[in-house]
Amino acid sequence: MKLLDLLFPPRCLLCGALLGKEKEYCSDCRKKAEEAKGLVLKRFGDGAVLDAKYIDSAMAVFDYEDIKESIFRFKFHGAYGMGKGLGELMVSVARRSFPYLLHRPTLVLPVPIHKSRMRQRGFNQAALLAKELADAEGKPMEEAVLRRVKETRAQMELERKEERLSNVKDAFAVTDLAPGSIVLLVDDIYTTGATANQCAKVCKKAGAAEVHVFTLAAARRKD
Repeated sequence: MKLLDLLFPPRCLLCGALLGKEKEYCSDCRKKAEEAKGLVLKRFGDGAVLDAKYIDSAMAVFDYEDIKESIFRFKFHGAYGMGKGLGELMVSVARRSFPYLLHRPTLVLPVPIHKSRMRQRGFNQAALLAKELADAEGKPMEEAVLRRVKETRAQMELERKEERLSNVKDAFAVTDLAPGSIVLLVDDIYTTGATANQCAKVCKKAGAAEVHVFTLAAARRKD
């Protein structure tokens, strides 16, 4: 056994259980990962979804409650290395259920975090996921095109719809987006769509033809 494995024993990507001879997933979670079909949050062409008027479609891999421990370790326990495995899981589900998310976009953009949070965390979890999705089909992934220009609270902390909308208003800006781009916007969690919709809004105003959203989890909330 490697010294690194003794100091940081491998854990299941989804539930966090210590692994023996298994790789990436425990036996229960491997079946869950292999059978995951994803969640449809907004179908392509559906204009009736609230808080998502600038988004052309939105999909997720799991319900947040099924993967929240994994996301917490990924974001807040410095588990940088989980990004590749979780991103590969997103690729597998996209190929299985939403292949257009890999084939249709011309550009992959991660939802950005503010520079203060980047200093604190050391990485943008959305960028790690986005890289795997971009690499799967040889699409470009750009971190500098979409920027967070206002520091915001985590949307999951806000209970009221009005708070979530106000929190991300004017929080994003776009630089050097090619007109007519078809964007795949990637993040770890989709809550109400307020953050993704604001990102899509500035992309559309900058000339994007379409913005499709794909997240690792969806924490769908009711007001």
